[in-house]
Amino acid sequence: MKMILLNVYLNELGIQLDISSKGKRIVLQKVVYLAQAAGADLGYRYSWYLNGPYSTDLTRDYYKLVDDAESQAEAPKYVLSDELSQLLESIKPLLTKPHIFREGEDDWLELVASLDYAMRVLRMSPDNAVAFVKGEKPHLAPYAEMGLNALSESSLGLASA
Repeated sequence: MKMILLNVYLNELGIQLDISSKGKRIVLQKVVYLAQAAGADLGYRYSWYLNGPYSTDLTRDYYKLVDDAESQAEAPKYVLSDELSQLLESIKPLLTKPHIFREGEDDWLELVASLDYAMRVLRMSPDNAVAFVKGEKPHLAPYAEMGLNALSESSLGLASA
């Protein structure tokens, strides 16, 4: 059932179940992380890894789901509650990278999920989260404040805390 619900969440967010590249797997990891941060909890637990928040269980499940035609076929039969739909809808603005962000979609999601994780899980202040992400992800350092601004404007709202 969890894999069916995962597929329903991804469908609701307009995210394809595509694991054909590292970037696409990063997108899946970060989208599910952000959905859970918004309150749409699927029960995946995250820890810090090279590309930010990472769930081993989610990795296992999306590999299984790709090969599980039955679970994929079941997903359209389910309708999310209005509350879950609203929670997922609330993160959609975070899933679209700004036009001035010159890196890929996976980089954008890695940035905002990493900032959120630093503040939510590691309990860092916004300034410390920015410094942490700049140190951990030098390729994203020029965009750290942009990511923080996007988070502060989102429903997650930790950046303004």
